[in-house]
Amino acid sequence: LGYTAFAPEGALPALVSALDDPAPAVRAAAASAIGRRATGGDRPSDPVKLVMRLGDSDVGVVRAARAALLAADVAVLPAWTAICDALLAERWPFLETVTEAMAPVLLGALAEAARDPASNRRRARIATALGRVATPESRVALEATLSDGVPAVRTAAAAALGQIAQLDSAAPLMAVLDHLDPALAAAAIGALEAIGLTTSKGSAQQDLRRAIGEALDARVAEVRARAALAAGRLRDVNAAPMLIARLDDGSPEVQLAAEAALTALGDAAVPALVAAYGQGQLRLAAGRIVVRLIGEAATRGAADAILALGVTLKDDDSTIRRLSADAVARGALAQYRPALLVRRFDSDADVRGAAYRALAALGESQAVLVGAAGDPAAVVQSTVAVSADVRALGMALANGSATAATGPEGPALILQAAMVGRLGSAGRAGLCAALRGCEVPGASDGLASLAESQGPEVAIAA
Repeated sequence: LGYTAFAPEGALPALVSALDDPAPAVRAAAASAIGRRATGGDRPSDPVKLVMRLGDSDVGVVRAARAALLAADVAVLPAWTAICDALLAERWPFLETVTEAMAPVLLGALAEAARDPASNRRRARIATALGRVATPESRVALEATLSDGVPAVRTAAAAALGQIAQLDSAAPLMAVLDHLDPALAAAAIGALEAIGLTTSKGSAQQDLRRAIGEALDARVAEVRARAALAAGRLRDVNAAPMLIARLDDGSPEVQLAAEAALTALGDAAVPALVAAYGQGQLRLAAGRIVVRLIGEAATRGAADAILALGVTLKDDDSTIRRLSADAVARGALAQYRPALLVRRFDSDADVRGAAYRALAALGESQAVLVGAAGDPAAVVQSTVAVSADVRALGMALANGSATAATGPEGPALILQAAMVGRLGSAGRAGLCAALRGCEVPGASDGLASLAESQGPEVAIAA
């Protein structure tokens, strides 16, 4: 077909089509035949297919394509030569410096029909490189490559579309979100996130966020985790309830991603967090995360979160109570002073310590704070600085080896020891009796709880 004197009509289009043949020998023969016809005056109207073959993995095809271009009087650009030589020599770092002028050669390399392992690795690298060349032709080719039969190639194509970040790519990327290949779906989510961060069109943003939100229910954990992170970076407030549900996900990776996303949403997620806590449908670990996020929002001044702390301070879970007390301390929320005074006598030592720390942050008087020295738990005692004599007296009261205390710090030490000390009924009743006539902030609530929870001897004394 390369001989113009003998070839039938339509020979040139057939030869151009043969440049895409799977066999390198056929591609090389086709390029040589096109060059021979060009020498005889029958030149291709568009040499782009020959230029694309400069990206071929077979050196024979490349040589034939170069010769055909010269025969057709097509000037071979230095950029074509540079990328062609780099590909043949497998100088992969060169792909990090590609330019738009090199795009036709790269597109030829991506479209090569060979599917052996080496070619597949090469095509994946080419797909990645095309993400740095934001031409319409590159984008269209990468979109078509999303359906490639080689997982590494299609995944690289999806990631490359994220580098280009053109809104026109959103539809084909959304189409692969439910693909059975989780790596492809995760890469597509990353690309949609990149597009969402660069587009200002409101309707397009909504479509992107909706698609990513739906991916939170994907079958594969890797995809759900990637979707969660994307929702957070896109500040998708509407995804907050779905992200909260993912705190209970069976995959730790997804749980961490959901927590990071909710943290990124910040105060905008507070209404959903408060609602989720109120419904009480989350497992304990997830509920603790929700309360921690509420606490962080409260320290930033979020009104809904501050209000919610009034409930979380009374939660049945000690960790949630501690987190709430810590949030009150960080936010200096003085309205919760009465609740903290009660939490000094919590059944959990960590909560008692957090309550004392919060009271100190609120500027509570030393007459109250010194009570921590009368607690049997070291984690509570360490929250206050007192003299060695006061600390020894507090420990003695808490352990039942002392029954009275004088001085300004005495009432607070006695109250703490009476409430939580390691005492029998008689010892506790005795300390209650010693409080007669004393004034200690929060004592009434504490003694009332003793009266309700202890035996008759302690109850009567309280």
